[in-house]
Amino acid sequence: MTEQQKQGQGDSPQKPLLKFSVMHYKKEGVSDEAFKKWFEEEQIPQSITMFKKYNIARYSMYLTPSILREKFDQELKERRNTNWKMADFSAVTSYWVHDPDDLRNVLASPEWAEKIAGPETDWVNMESAVVLAGFETVYLEDGKIINTVPLPE
Repeated sequence: MTEQQKQGQGDSPQKPLLKFSVMHYKKEGVSDEAFKKWFEEEQIPQSITMFKKYNIARYSMYLTPSILREKFDQELKERRNTNWKMADFSAVTSYWVHDPDDLRNVLASPEWAEKIAGPETDWVNMESAVVLAGFETVYLEDGKIINTVPLPE
Protein backbone atom coordinates (compact mmCIF):
# COMPACT_ATOMS: atom_id res chain seq x y z
CA MET A 1 0.00 0.00 0.00
CA THR A 2 1.34 3.44 -0.91
CA GLU A 3 1.79 6.19 1.68
CA GLN A 4 -1.15 8.15 0.17
CA GLN A 5 -3.43 5.15 0.60
CA LYS A 6 -2.34 4.73 4.21
CA GLN A 7 -2.96 8.43 4.93
CA GLY A 8 -6.37 8.49 3.32
CA GLN A 9 -7.98 5.18 3.90
CA GLY A 10 -6.37 3.41 6.82
CA ASP A 11 -6.90 -0.32 7.19
CA SER A 12 -10.68 -0.38 6.85
CA PRO A 13 -12.30 1.89 4.26
CA GLN A 14 -15.70 3.14 5.33
CA LYS A 15 -18.80 3.09 3.20
CA PRO A 16 -19.40 6.65 1.93
CA LEU A 17 -22.11 8.64 3.63
CA LEU A 18 -25.10 9.83 1.63
CA LYS A 19 -25.26 13.62 1.63
CA PHE A 20 -28.39 15.71 1.28
CA SER A 21 -28.00 19.47 0.89
CA VAL A 22 -30.84 21.98 0.95
CA MET A 23 -30.29 25.43 -0.53
CA HIS A 24 -32.55 27.87 1.31
CA TYR A 25 -33.66 31.40 0.56
CA LYS A 26 -34.38 33.62 3.52
CA LYS A 27 -37.84 35.13 3.72
CA GLU A 28 -38.23 38.51 2.07
CA GLY A 29 -37.57 41.34 4.50
CA VAL A 30 -35.26 39.29 6.76
CA SER A 31 -31.79 40.81 7.03
CA ASP A 32 -28.64 38.73 6.65
CA GLU A 33 -27.71 39.56 10.26
CA ALA A 34 -31.08 38.52 11.69
CA PHE A 35 -31.10 35.33 9.59
CA LYS A 36 -27.62 34.35 10.81
CA LYS A 37 -28.55 35.07 14.43
CA TRP A 38 -31.75 33.00 14.20
CA PHE A 39 -29.97 30.09 12.50
CA GLU A 40 -27.05 29.98 14.94
CA GLU A 41 -28.88 30.79 18.17
CA GLU A 42 -32.25 29.08 17.66
CA GLN A 43 -32.31 26.64 14.74
CA ILE A 44 -28.99 24.88 15.32
CA PRO A 45 -29.43 24.27 19.08
CA GLN A 46 -32.92 22.84 18.41
CA SER A 47 -31.54 20.58 15.66
CA ILE A 48 -28.43 19.03 17.16
CA THR A 49 -29.99 16.87 19.87
CA MET A 50 -32.69 15.70 17.49
CA PHE A 51 -30.14 14.81 14.80
CA LYS A 52 -28.16 12.71 17.27
CA LYS A 53 -31.36 10.89 18.28
CA TYR A 54 -32.17 10.07 14.63
CA ASN A 55 -28.64 8.95 13.65
CA ILE A 56 -27.74 11.89 11.44
CA ALA A 57 -23.99 11.33 11.11
CA ARG A 58 -23.01 14.88 10.26
CA TYR A 59 -24.73 18.25 9.81
CA SER A 60 -23.42 21.56 8.56
CA MET A 61 -24.68 25.01 7.75
CA TYR A 62 -23.18 27.27 5.08
CA LEU A 63 -24.35 30.90 5.19
CA THR A 64 -24.00 33.03 2.07
CA PRO A 65 -24.48 36.70 3.00
CA SER A 66 -25.67 38.91 0.16
CA ILE A 67 -22.68 41.25 0.47
CA LEU A 68 -20.28 38.37 -0.25
CA ARG A 69 -22.40 37.03 -3.09
CA GLU A 70 -22.49 40.46 -4.73
CA LYS A 71 -18.75 41.08 -4.34
CA PHE A 72 -17.68 37.67 -5.59
CA ASP A 73 -20.26 37.66 -8.39
CA GLN A 74 -18.60 40.74 -9.87
CA GLU A 75 -15.13 39.25 -9.40
CA LEU A 76 -16.26 35.98 -10.95
CA LYS A 77 -17.50 37.78 -14.06
CA GLU A 78 -14.27 39.76 -14.35
CA ARG A 79 -11.90 36.85 -13.83
CA ARG A 80 -13.71 33.80 -15.13
CA ASN A 81 -16.67 34.16 -17.42
CA THR A 82 -19.39 36.77 -17.81
CA ASN A 83 -22.03 34.00 -18.03
CA TRP A 84 -21.11 32.55 -14.64
CA LYS A 85 -22.90 33.79 -11.53
CA MET A 86 -22.85 33.24 -7.82
CA ALA A 87 -25.71 31.15 -6.46
CA ASP A 88 -28.24 33.38 -4.76
CA PHE A 89 -29.20 31.10 -1.88
CA SER A 90 -29.08 32.48 1.67
CA ALA A 91 -27.94 29.24 3.31
CA VAL A 92 -27.12 25.64 2.58
CA THR A 93 -27.79 22.97 5.17
CA SER A 94 -26.23 19.55 4.64
CA TYR A 95 -27.07 16.23 6.26
CA TRP A 96 -24.86 13.13 6.00
CA VAL A 97 -26.49 9.79 6.73
CA HIS A 98 -25.59 6.10 6.60
CA ASP A 99 -29.15 5.22 5.63
CA PRO A 100 -31.67 7.50 3.89
CA ASP A 101 -34.34 6.28 6.32
CA ASP A 102 -32.52 8.14 9.10
CA LEU A 103 -33.24 11.43 7.34
CA ARG A 104 -36.77 10.35 6.43
CA ASN A 105 -37.43 9.51 10.08
CA VAL A 106 -36.26 12.85 11.43
CA LEU A 107 -38.24 14.77 8.79
CA ALA A 108 -41.39 12.78 9.66
CA SER A 109 -40.99 13.20 13.42
CA PRO A 110 -43.29 15.39 15.52
CA GLU A 111 -40.15 17.03 16.93
CA TRP A 112 -39.15 18.22 13.44
CA ALA A 113 -42.60 19.68 12.82
CA GLU A 114 -42.63 21.48 16.18
CA LYS A 115 -39.01 22.59 16.65
CA ILE A 116 -37.74 23.08 13.09
CA ALA A 117 -40.42 23.28 10.40
CA GLY A 118 -42.79 25.45 12.44
CA PRO A 119 -40.32 28.20 13.40
CA GLU A 120 -38.70 28.12 9.94
CA THR A 121 -41.74 29.71 8.36
CA ASP A 122 -40.88 33.07 9.95
CA TRP A 123 -37.35 33.05 8.52
CA VAL A 124 -37.14 30.85 5.42
CA ASN A 125 -38.93 31.19 2.08
CA MET A 126 -40.82 27.90 2.17
CA GLU A 127 -42.00 28.31 -1.43
CA SER A 128 -38.56 27.75 -2.94
CA ALA A 129 -35.55 25.55 -2.24
CA VAL A 130 -33.16 23.35 -4.17
CA VAL A 131 -32.14 19.93 -2.83
CA LEU A 132 -29.14 17.81 -3.79
CA ALA A 133 -28.54 14.16 -2.95
CA GLY A 134 -25.33 12.27 -3.56
CA PHE A 135 -21.97 11.21 -2.20
CA GLU A 136 -19.16 13.54 -1.19
CA THR A 137 -15.55 12.46 -1.21
CA VAL A 138 -12.98 14.72 0.42
CA TYR A 139 -9.50 14.40 -1.06
CA LEU A 140 -7.62 17.22 0.64
CA GLU A 141 -8.31 18.47 4.17
CA ASP A 142 -6.25 20.88 6.24
CA GLY A 143 -3.58 20.69 3.55
CA LYS A 144 -3.27 16.91 3.87
CA ILE A 145 -4.17 14.30 1.28
CA ILE A 146 -6.78 12.19 3.01
CA ASN A 147 -8.31 10.07 0.29
CA THR A 148 -6.73 9.11 -3.00
CA VAL A 149 -6.79 6.59 -5.71
CA PRO A 150 -3.39 4.92 -6.07
CA LEU A 151 -1.00 7.44 -7.56
CA PRO A 152 1.80 6.45 -9.92
CA GLU A 153 5.09 6.12 -8.08
